[in-house]
Amino acid sequence: MTKILIAVDGSDYGKQCIKEGVKFGKYEPSEFILVNVKGYLPQRVDTKSLYAQSGEKNPEAKERGEKILQEAATYLKENFGFEAQTKLMWGEPAEQILNLIDEVKPGLVILGTLGATGIKRFLMGSVSNKVVNHAHTNVLIVKNLE
Repeated sequence: MTKILIAVDGSDYGKQCIKEGVKFGKYEPSEFILVNVKGYLPQRVDTKSLYAQSGEKNPEAKERGEKILQEAATYLKENFGFEAQTKLMWGEPAEQILNLIDEVKPGLVILGTLGATGIKRFLMGSVSNKVVNHAHTNVLIVKNLE
């Protein structure tokens, strides 16, 4: 059984990533794992720390992450009939996704790209770029074509 790891963030990119994963899951028995990572450069940067606190110290972020994962799992089940495991992680997104890849050994990783440019890309780097360059498995990047 092939494991398909899909990063979701509550956006339309996440849904598009799920749709792409289903294309692969239809042809080979697959186990879906949905991941959401909290912690690096939130929309409003906390100058005390670039990394979010753990879920115990940041219950609102934990609740948002769990809601994102639940909605993604429900979307996958109701629209395509597939069950999924969910995983909420804390820290720098690329690093956490790479750690999860090492742990679960998926045959395919799917994540979206926001196409950050300029200073934002310089400061944050590209999660998708880091994952593509350091993962020891196949990675599919879903781009915003609008």
